[in-house]
Amino acid sequence: FTFEDLVDRVQPTGIKVDGKFIQRLLTNETARHDVKDMALTAQRNGVETTAEWVDSPELLEMVTMMGFDWEQGHRGDRGRSEPLPIV
Repeated sequence: FTFEDLVDRVQPTGIKVDGKFIQRLLTNETARHDVKDMALTAQRNGVETTAEWVDSPELLEMVTMMGFDWEQGHRGDRGRSEPLPIV
């Protein structure tokens, strides 16, 4: 059972990648591969993507390069619950 199978079966309109994965992007190659694969699978299926816990310019750059549609984090707006579009 794969993430791609899950997206195919459930057909979500959006997914949110947990911040525990996002926080490891800068230091863990396996996390980068897994998160990028999730983002690409979602994109191929027309599913919007949100990255949680984006709390640095480096993480914002990385999730932007991976093609995420939205980000949530504490980049100067602590406590905000709605995701921000990546522009």
